[in-house]
Amino acid sequence: MLISKGEIKTISRVIEIKKRHIQAMQKRPLRNLLKIRREKKSVAALTEAGRDTLNTAITTYQSTVDEVDKNNYASYGAQVEAAYKMYEAKSRYGAEVFGGIVDIYNSFLAGEGISVTASKPAAQKYIDRFFEHNKLNGSRLMDMILTGSLEGKDLVRLYRNNDKKMIDVASFSWHYNRYIVITQNGNKDKIVKVVYKPKGDIGKEKTLPADSLVFVRLGGTEFSVDETPNRFHRVLTDCENYSRAKYDLRKNTHLFGNVMPNWKTEAGSQEAKAITNALESKEWIIGDGYAGPAEFRLIEPTGSAADAILKDMLSALKVVSMTTGIPIHFLAYPELMSNRATADNLLELVAATTKKDRLIWEEAFREIIEKSMEMAVNNQYETNDILGADINVKLPMVSLSLLKQVIEVWYPLLQDDIISIFTFMNMLPGIDPSKELRQIERDKKKRAEESPFNNGALNETLLKMQNNNKNGEIANE
Repeated sequence: MLISKGEIKTISRVIEIKKRHIQAMQKRPLRNLLKIRREKKSVAALTEAGRDTLNTAITTYQSTVDEVDKNNYASYGAQVEAAYKMYEAKSRYGAEVFGGIVDIYNSFLAGEGISVTASKPAAQKYIDRFFEHNKLNGSRLMDMILTGSLEGKDLVRLYRNNDKKMIDVASFSWHYNRYIVITQNGNKDKIVKVVYKPKGDIGKEKTLPADSLVFVRLGGTEFSVDETPNRFHRVLTDCENYSRAKYDLRKNTHLFGNVMPNWKTEAGSQEAKAITNALESKEWIIGDGYAGPAEFRLIEPTGSAADAILKDMLSALKVVSMTTGIPIHFLAYPELMSNRATADNLLELVAATTKKDRLIWEEAFREIIEKSMEMAVNNQYETNDILGADINVKLPMVSLSLLKQVIEVWYPLLQDDIISIFTFMNMLPGIDPSKELRQIERDKKKRAEESPFNNGALNETLLKMQNNNKNGEIANE
């Protein structure tokens, strides 16, 4: 028979009252021996009646608000709210694993930064200043990626900065502003405007013009612009269940991990009665000596009951790994990795899983750059020279297996002029192709200047040798 949450709370209060009564009676244990036994049996029965059978920790009474046998976050608003709470460690369960998987995934996605090249030198110079000003190869980049992970989307706003003569970039969070994207009829990719009303604001809705916005949709479907559940929203309940199982294991260990003294005597003997009376009156504790005919030993639980909880924890992590693409051995289970070849194959899974988000962000940053250029020219921060360039944006992902592939596959293609030096450079870690190409040109120029063929002393020597040869020829004539 199922009991309600109210009944469980009532049972819990009755148990606490009985426990306090038992503590009071234990001040005179011999006089209240029978009463103490009856109260202990009553507490045991109530404990079993009030135990949440869906929770593995027997020491808790309804430790969770929601049930654990279903998806607790079926709406987009609940998913985003839970994602922020877990990431900010404000949730009761799931924060320790959810924050970890988000940070690991984001590092795979954008940890190498962005490389951008433009076909026109003026455009390249502007892009470099634009990225440096907005920290788009550092903290601002990772903040934008994080917003996208927690919300399944990111609305990027562009602002005029008259003091710096530059365009500023910032994320506009749905979690705090509850914005609605208004698209053109029949064309979900064409944004007309965005209306929003910040949390707790009772005023009128505010409007953002589309020409200063870039909308990045990372989750949901193309027909669902405003609701964008992503891979992390799908495992919120699994992260909670992992956390619950962890705490359940801690509670059960606290209960069953105690060492218990045991005396083996004849049934009904005087020794058994004396030992029982001593234990109930707390006259004997572990460490005290004992002399008598009873056989004494210290026993402990086998701990095999914890195996079911550990399997539950591992099952939740496997679902998290499958959905996010993060290999299970990256989630603190290296013993599940059988060999190196399997590890390399799982890194290929990481590359495949992050491929979609990398493509979306590359498109988004290309649009961000182009819109910022137009705004910079319209506000007379820059000249028209920066417009009309071909812009290439890459979010490279690099692993040891991919580096091996670069050396064995892509480098020969570069030597045979099948791919460009820019494409090849984008595959290398920690390299910005545009900066490297400029540095290469500077190095070439410097080597040319230092070349002995451009050295004045050498030129004078060569002239003297030529003159001596001419003088020798005249003397021979």
